[in-house]
Amino acid sequence: MRLKLIILAVLFLVVLPGVFLSLRQAPENPQTATQDTLQWRVGSSQQYQVETDSLVQMTNARSGGGQTLRIQVQGTLVMQTLNVSADTAVVGMQFSSVDLLIGGNSNADTNRVLTTPFRVRFVSGGIPEAFEFPAGISAKDRDILKNLIKMFQVTMHNGASWTAKESDASGYYEAVYKRNSANEITKTKRNLAGAMNAAMLKDFSFASKEVIQLDARHDWVKQMSLEEKRNTRDLSDLNMNIRNHASLILTSAKAPLPNATWNFAASAAPADSADQQHKPRLTPEQARKQMLSALETLDGTEKGRITWIHRLRDLLRMDKSVPAELLKALKAGKLSDRTQADAYLALELAGNAYAQEALVTVMTDASWPERDAMRAIIALAGIKKPTAETISSLWQTADSSQLHGDRHQLVSTATYALGSIGAAMNQENDPDYPALKARLEQGALSASGSADDVEVRTNYVYALGNTRDKSLTADLTGLLDDTAPAVRQAAALALNTIGVDQAANELVSRFQVETNRSVRSAIMESLVNWSAPTQAAVTSIAAEVLSEPNEGTRYHMAQFLGNNLDKYPGNKQILQDLLRTEHSKRIRQSVADALAVARNESVQ
Repeated sequence: MRLKLIILAVLFLVVLPGVFLSLRQAPENPQTATQDTLQWRVGSSQQYQVETDSLVQMTNARSGGGQTLRIQVQGTLVMQTLNVSADTAVVGMQFSSVDLLIGGNSNADTNRVLTTPFRVRFVSGGIPEAFEFPAGISAKDRDILKNLIKMFQVTMHNGASWTAKESDASGYYEAVYKRNSANEITKTKRNLAGAMNAAMLKDFSFASKEVIQLDARHDWVKQMSLEEKRNTRDLSDLNMNIRNHASLILTSAKAPLPNATWNFAASAAPADSADQQHKPRLTPEQARKQMLSALETLDGTEKGRITWIHRLRDLLRMDKSVPAELLKALKAGKLSDRTQADAYLALELAGNAYAQEALVTVMTDASWPERDAMRAIIALAGIKKPTAETISSLWQTADSSQLHGDRHQLVSTATYALGSIGAAMNQENDPDYPALKARLEQGALSASGSADDVEVRTNYVYALGNTRDKSLTADLTGLLDDTAPAVRQAAALALNTIGVDQAANELVSRFQVETNRSVRSAIMESLVNWSAPTQAAVTSIAAEVLSEPNEGTRYHMAQFLGNNLDKYPGNKQILQDLLRTEHSKRIRQSVADALAVARNESVQ
């Protein structure tokens, strides 16, 4: 998860979470259009000013090392609606000018490629089903363009407020919309933590606000601004703070461009990045020497580190001996902790069999420090196409009873990693996924009653959640009645990761009889993410929150009631009572924020 989040940052997979467009063909007279939908008119052409600014701060709590990266984009975007039918709309898009700055540095070749025309196809319900690009656009550049557009999508419904289940590269979240006026909407994202691989993170917090302005005379939106903060700490004690700002402003309508602008044959992304395709092939010896030179440069520089990490990635792909040489340099212990962490990121990004073999070596060879082994496992969890040897080695570590002391944590981390790999396999319809899923299920459901058995089963339960496979809901729901509190707690949190709606009623029933405070807190943490809670559930929780003795459980109960103030305004009095009597600072702050939002909405 750590490495995935870093990749998100550096390639604009810092994906300001995507949201979806409701699709409806506009009426002939735009003045009669209501603002409960976005407009699409064939031939409509518009121009926007686009700005994004992302600040990524990474620090390691163990070593004290840190790194700050700023990513900015400024550009002019032209969009033109090419085709609209009952259930699809095809929109042509092109940046007529764009400047991408990473750490203050701009690359003219990248900026030129980002002005390539591309198409976006939306399906009924608003999901952007596909982005289509011409040949010659690298996977990295495609990702940048995709996610620049995803920043400014919006779900539209009737009414004064609504919620939508949305997703980004790191999972699912709930978007809450409030209509301020006929043409202005505010959106906040919540419950993103429930969509993360919770077992791979120690801490996570998230806050966002978007203001959206509409105009029935124009397609898409008139203006949008976004402010967002994310803070995470993973199992290797890497802290990541991300602050995102983005704005989209309609500057003018344009005369339609020739449709031939977007008349290209869609092409699949190349297997390797364009950065490597245009470099001369090196001999193994040359690749090893250049890798060591790049590593030395990376270790001695503060700026432009991402460029050198990607240079390492490309060199690591060239020959089996290059990852092996990198391991020698890591083992020598002369590199800074920050550079060592970046080296594991480079291995993850390389992702081929050679890189995976090197990561497996670090994980399985006891001569490597526990910190390195942990980083190797987390890197393996982010590999898109793991080899059979990688999966087998992760199983060997997950099933190991010989690891003790600090290295014992490798067992649980390897198990969680198998669940994360399962999520990618399931998404790709990998034929080997059912076997991995069955083995995880067996580990979670087979009970002997011993303390060691409970710990192992708990690991497997978290791994089941990391698969994000909704077909596992019934298995996890059944574990809410397990005799071991740790297993019940893990099951509640795993249901949160998968998506709580299908199991919400069972969680409420279990909460009413559960006596273990850690399990009760986990159940309430999951119920916070329930998109449409029932009146009975809200009434039950409201009746208990003031007398709940556990601070953690009470905090999540307050969140639950605050999140649903718009649907159940009777929660306001309960929250006001809680605010007067509560000793916990974080609970008071959560309640105060919820009441303030409600006051602002009532004034508007």
